[in-house]
Amino acid sequence: DIADLTIDTYAEFLNTIEDKKMGEYLRDLAENVGLDIEEIVRRVVDQTLQKSFDNNTMGNVRFTIETNDEDKQKISALEWLCFSEEQRIDLLLTSNSLSRAFILNGKINGVKEIHDMLDSRVPTFINDIRNMLPLASAQITHGYHEYIYFQKYIDTDKGYTKWIKYQQKKPKEVKIDESNEFLYSDDILRSTAEKKYNDKMGTWNLKNQDIMEPLIKQFYDLLISGWMIDDSQIEDFDRSQQLIEIRNVTIPKVVHMLHSLLTGAERYRESFELVNLIASEDYQLYLCFSPEDIKSFLKLVRKSAINVLKL
Repeated sequence: DIADLTIDTYAEFLNTIEDKKMGEYLRDLAENVGLDIEEIVRRVVDQTLQKSFDNNTMGNVRFTIETNDEDKQKISALEWLCFSEEQRIDLLLTSNSLSRAFILNGKINGVKEIHDMLDSRVPTFINDIRNMLPLASAQITHGYHEYIYFQKYIDTDKGYTKWIKYQQKKPKEVKIDESNEFLYSDDILRSTAEKKYNDKMGTWNLKNQDIMEPLIKQFYDLLISGWMIDDSQIEDFDRSQQLIEIRNVTIPKVVHMLHSLLTGAERYRESFELVNLIASEDYQLYLCFSPEDIKSFLKLVRKSAINVLKL
């Protein structure tokens, strides 16, 4: 088929173009001469995304593997779907598919980069999809919810990273060198140093609370909201299996992070009671835990129990 050959040839040509402005010009040029530009763009994206990932490592505690050049090419390929409003649904489903692949390969930063790119390139993207929902198919509705689920996880992960970094700014307690009579013989100097430290700690504690409280709520919301669970069946077995795998690899890590937050806030009893949340039949989070995950979580629970006994 000559038309199909033309589409394949032009798609391969566009795949060599790195400058986005030139790419947009060549896309418009093809559309102006009557080529099926939506199909061309679809094949450009497919040619890039069909490259497999180097590894699949679900054991990374906080998804610490950075994106490489090939990953960035895949993210960049999505930009071909950003030009036309007619391809918003294709953009939604393809970005979700790539996000699933990233998160199952321990590359949460890849998901962040996808969402950052879409926010920059198509600021109205998610609103465009939301406006379609009243008349949308189940596939589009579930695609929209999946995108929001990814955004929810990105937000909690960013918040947790911000909290971890803020812990490093905790004021260091003033250590008085009792042997230095010249420096600390005067009680006024000692009192001034202690007051300065207490003032700094007071300010730090207030900001720490401002960071922690909404973040803890975000974590609970993610755990009890049916994150990455479809509310009805779609005939897409591969996607359904991927969503189950994503819950299995993510939920235990989210629980670990929440436990860390609660113990950091000295809410030891609440951190101990996470075991009830995991065991609850209402949420069935225990289904996401492997035997190794359970073993690791019980170690955390034991530490919480010891801290509760010390209260």
